[in-house]
Amino acid sequence: MKLLMFHAKEFWYKTSRKNIPMAEDVEKEESFSNVSLIFIHTEEKDELERDKVLRKALKTYYGMQGNVVLIR
Repeated sequence: MKLLMFHAKEFWYKTSRKNIPMAEDVEKEESFSNVSLIFIHTEEKDELERDKVLRKALKTYYGMQGNVVLIR
């Protein structure tokens, strides 16, 4: 698992296309202020230990202040 974390005064995103053919189509646009952004990259082996990986991620960003936006 890899985490990319940073704080942003403002953050905006809009979905454009899906990379996984079987995923549902979602059109979404949102903006956030004063947020901690955490991008999570998991590997195939992480799926086997899902609870352990989630616990590790929670420990990593536990206590961060402000809103937390998770994009998966």
